Amino acid sequence: MKIPRAFRASLLAFAAVGCFSQASGGQAPYEGLRNKDGLVVVGNDAGLHFTVNVLGKDILKFGGPEEEKLFLSVDRKFLQILASKLESSVIGSPLSSREKLAAHVKWDFEFLQKGLGPATQTTEPFEPTRFVDAIYAVATPKAPGPAKHHLFIYILHNNSVLTIYTIVSDKVPLEVAKKMLFDVALSVQFKEAIIDPQQLAETLNKQNQHPE
Repeated sequence: MKIPRAFRASLLAFAAVGCFSQASGGQAPYEGLRNKDGLVVVGNDAGLHFTVNVLGKDILKFGGPEEEKLFLSVDRKFLQILASKLESSVIGSPLSSREKLAAHVKWDFEFLQKGLGPATQTTEPFEPTRFVDAIYAVATPKAPGPAKHHLFIYILHNNSVLTIYTIVSDKVPLEVAKKMLFDVALSVQFKEAIIDPQQLAETLNKQNQHPE
């Protein structure tokens, strides 16, 4: 599969390896399980254990099974899912949970600019009450390029951050990218113990064979 130009800044040297429909039973931090609506992503990484629903018909994965980030093409829209620990200096600080997450967002934006060049950023709360704290952020490069905007949702849980990221381009309007991003974020379910992808795959297979 040819990688769209708007993906390249984020994908770097990753190559397309095709969609993944069944858990491998290995120790990969991210597993993808097919269901009737698209893909259920299982994450056990950076102290987080979670599932995410990705809706789509044509879902491809970039990178190898042991990658520490998950890159997907969802009906030709770019999607990244990444779990990471808060910086140790932030964890031990007296900051509130919102302030800790804001510090992480600021750090991530500075890192983004190192790769993409100068940009502006806007942030606002992402408000589902079941999340401790969450922030929606939009980064807009100052120089023209294939990526018009970079959209992020950051969700804080147990001193770790789940980041969901997509790109707005000429072929993917803001409204379309934002809807996918919000749909994915609203589907996040955190667990307090490691999730066994194989057990979840068996449940999904039963659901696919006997849909309601």
